[in-house]
Amino acid sequence: MKSIGELLGGVTKRLGVAEGLRREAVLERWAEAAGVDLAGLTEMEGCDDGTVTVRALHPAAAMELRLREAEIVGSLNRLAGEKLFGAIRVVSPSGRRRG
Repeated sequence: MKSIGELLGGVTKRLGVAEGLRREAVLERWAEAAGVDLAGLTEMEGCDDGTVTVRALHPAAAMELRLREAEIVGSLNRLAGEKLFGAIRVVSPSGRRRG
């Protein structure tokens, strides 16, 4: 017979809860991954299945996010110690999604 902890562990693993919590912990270090200056011109919108959605508060920040996407995703994954992130979706200040 399995313990409640074992059952809950299996359920949370199937639902991706643990992975989601690990992603959230890394995204709290966004300024470290993206750099303080760029992070100051962005707002974290969230993460869905490894795609980080970021609102760029200035067109130049949106451009920099797109140009440095691979670098920033790599930095996030290094902070995580595993591959949790695959892409960045940039949302412009007007709310349009790009890239």
